[in-house]
Amino acid sequence: MTLFLVATPIGNLSDLSARSKELLSNAPLILAEDTRSFSRLCTVLDQRIPGQRVLSFHKFNEVQRQEEILTHLKNNDAVIISDAGTPCICDPGRELVALCHKEGVPICSVGTLCAFAAAFSCSGFEPPFHFHGFLPKKKSELDQLLTHCLTPSSDGRSLSHAFYVSPHQIAKVLDTIVKLAQEAECTNGLIHLSKEMSKIHETHLQGSICDIEWTQAINLTKGEWVLVLSPWTAGELKEQTLSGNPARMHQGQALVQKLLEQGLGLKSACKISASTFDLSSRELYALNIENNNS
Repeated sequence: MTLFLVATPIGNLSDLSARSKELLSNAPLILAEDTRSFSRLCTVLDQRIPGQRVLSFHKFNEVQRQEEILTHLKNNDAVIISDAGTPCICDPGRELVALCHKEGVPICSVGTLCAFAAAFSCSGFEPPFHFHGFLPKKKSELDQLLTHCLTPSSDGRSLSHAFYVSPHQIAKVLDTIVKLAQEAECTNGLIHLSKEMSKIHETHLQGSICDIEWTQAINLTKGEWVLVLSPWTAGELKEQTLSGNPARMHQGQALVQKLLEQGLGLKSACKISASTFDLSSRELYALNIENNNS
């Protein structure tokens, strides 16, 4: 069935939308980050929700309860809410959403009034993410921006990117991402596309960057898309930051050793070297600890 990601008011409880009220009143299962907060929300619903329909779902138990929830979703709908605002961004549920994509369980966003926030919550990608607005139309500017987005940061941080894309531009954008991703050797990353959110024909598509067969289902004629790009898996990112520029890393290591010989502490030496050669101080520190222990 469907997992509904229902946004709840960030302040005034009367801001809860009519559709959200209907879903919460009738859902067979409600996954609530805090059942006490949900009890307060029930005053807006003006009805008592049976306790057996409400399941506590927070960061300390979400992994253990994923299998139970996926079993429920085979035959029934479920709603997930956070304490306030749009769920599954910095709240529990992101991993559950990612599993739903893998298992083919439909995702639906309800009540979020910002398209890129709704799309990101439905992607199951890990924050942080950068919202770029509409993509540039000029090829040179598009290539430059997407190349930047596909390049791992020097500090090893994983960053996703969200864009608005017109229906007439989406095919060209996807082709460009595939080409640039192949050049950057980040072909295992993911693309998530969202369209018509909260409407009858709400659509979410997700696949690996270079698995372009799923893009054939795209309707290129109507409606703007929200494209969310997660170019690097955690393992790939670690490998890239460790081996992406071995010459510079060697220089950084040499400077650390020199500063250590001058009496500086390891942490201070790594910070100075990282700043000098645009490297990750954490990575330099870990590398030195590993070398000292080997």
